[in-house]
Amino acid sequence: MAQAFPSFFPFMQNLKLQKDTKVEFSKIPKLMVVLACNTLLPLLGIVIQNLSSKSNYLRFENVGNELISRYVKTGRRLPSFLELSSDSFLFMMIYEVLFHTSHRILHFPIFYKYIHKLHHEWNAPVSIAAAYAHPVENLVSNVLPAFAFLYIRKPHIVSLNLFVAQGLAQTLIEHCGFECKYFFFNHFSKNKCKK
Repeated sequence: MAQAFPSFFPFMQNLKLQKDTKVEFSKIPKLMVVLACNTLLPLLGIVIQNLSSKSNYLRFENVGNELISRYVKTGRRLPSFLELSSDSFLFMMIYEVLFHTSHRILHFPIFYKYIHKLHHEWNAPVSIAAAYAHPVENLVSNVLPAFAFLYIRKPHIVSLNLFVAQGLAQTLIEHCGFECKYFFFNHFSKNKCKK
């Protein structure tokens, strides 16, 4: 919001990382289409995978229940602080290693040209554009690193919600376009990517 309407937030302009960039409002419709695809395609894959499995859960409303019980604990016992902390640390380590590795691979010329370049079309850093990516990139670089933890360790549903909130907050802050001194890494502070 502050990026799009700087006159409403003049006190934040000294924190802006790319002072000469402006939000291109003409790109917003394409952004919304890409975000819709990146939200719906993984969900469609989950539904198809679960409906095609040899289980008795062939009704749509049971797809989510089966998926959750397969990868997440839903018992009444809440995770302890130690369990929550260790799961959170392990999730961040697994996600960061897989995300960083896949992101570096996406910068190889063959992948950059056909897949990752879309993400760099959005020059003005805006939080909502963090997920502006090719569907293949979204799957390989965003969705699979998050799901890898669920395959390795079956966390409690409370832990999973914490991870999702933590990951979304970090991603939105890293792509907001403003200096955030309390975060270890800001994606755009040293962005020397090809345009």
